[in-house]
Amino acid sequence: MLDAKDIELLKAAVGEVVEEKLEEKLEEKLEEKLEEKLEKKLDEKLEEKLEKKLDEKLEEKLNPLREELQHTNNKIDVVLDEVVRVHENLQAQIDALEKNVAELRQYYRVDKLENDNMTLMLRLMNDLVKRVEELERRIA
Repeated sequence: MLDAKDIELLKAAVGEVVEEKLEEKLEEKLEEKLEEKLEKKLDEKLEEKLEKKLDEKLEEKLNPLREELQHTNNKIDVVLDEVVRVHENLQAQIDALEKNVAELRQYYRVDKLENDNMTLMLRLMNDLVKRVEELERRIA
């Protein structure tokens, strides 16, 4: 059988094997953890850089569009101002024309009334002339 010395040698040998296995396992675990952390850090850094680059590129592309949009808005404002100005001028002309039309209508009403009065006066004169002629015939 095994004596105490053999058992001690066996314990030492098993202890060494166990220690080696533990060290290997620890090293593997440590490597895995380091790789995971390194990958995670690299992914984060890469994502940050990509986001930053994308933001910069997007800003580069958007700035000319913003400027063009502002320029277009300025042009629209100018056109709208001109439309308002033309509308006001046309409205003033329409108002003046409506006033003139109202004056013309009033003038034609007055003229029609004068013509009607003149027609009545001529009828009355013709009637008077006929009556005078009738009276002259009766007297003569």
